[in-house]
Amino acid sequence: MSTKAEILAGLNDQQKDVVINYNGKISLEAVPGAGKTRTMVAAIQYMLKDGVLPSKILAFTFTKKAANELRERVRAAVGVDADKVMICTYHSFCGRLLRGCADYAGRTSNFTIYDEDDKKKVLGEIVKQYFKSVGLDAMKYGIVTSYISKFKADNLSPTEAKIKRNKNSYERACGFIYESYENEMRKLNAFDFDDLTFYAYRIVKSNPEILDAIASRFDYVMSDENQDSNKQNLDFILMLGSKSKNIIM
Repeated sequence: MSTKAEILAGLNDQQKDVVINYNGKISLEAVPGAGKTRTMVAAIQYMLKDGVLPSKILAFTFTKKAANELRERVRAAVGVDADKVMICTYHSFCGRLLRGCADYAGRTSNFTIYDEDDKKKVLGEIVKQYFKSVGLDAMKYGIVTSYISKFKADNLSPTEAKIKRNKNSYERACGFIYESYENEMRKLNAFDFDDLTFYAYRIVKSNPEILDAIASRFDYVMSDENQDSNKQNLDFILMLGSKSKNIIM
């Protein structure tokens, strides 16, 4: 493994400060090209050099491609210890979490994760039948699914969406469609992609014992690509780091 001097070589003063003083809550520039990923890799190297166990480090990215790239860069820097660091996307982490507590979301642990085609088959039929039954002009599928994704990003259940998002007939319609879609997905024992982060966030936020069990596993929580994250993602990261208080994002 590289020496501390070698780890710091080539970093600017701000990056060096983050790497050396990695305890506590640290904010990094999130704009592309700011060298954040490089800083995260160096910080992981430095932590391991100081004796931090690799299994106590959790590093988030937003995309699968970025997670694979970060994993490869950490592996190149620290060797086999990289495989003990949990490097994953928000969605994959949430999927793993839900396997252990799917019953909190009305599913069982052998749930299926639906891709966009699977989702469209279920939701598309509900959209078609809803507008046929109420006699409104049909909304495009893309508009409906955008509304539902926004409801979930705002941490609104179907019941909450129907109460809080009813400014116009289409918004109200999407609340009812959301409710029907959720009921059908429960019957199918399935989650769509948005559900993974939505339900993981709600479960952790509403169940302190689950949050405590997860937060206790990690002494350091790191997040790359924050420019692609929504408020719910960022709140989720802060919750996971709430016990150790060691967060780089």
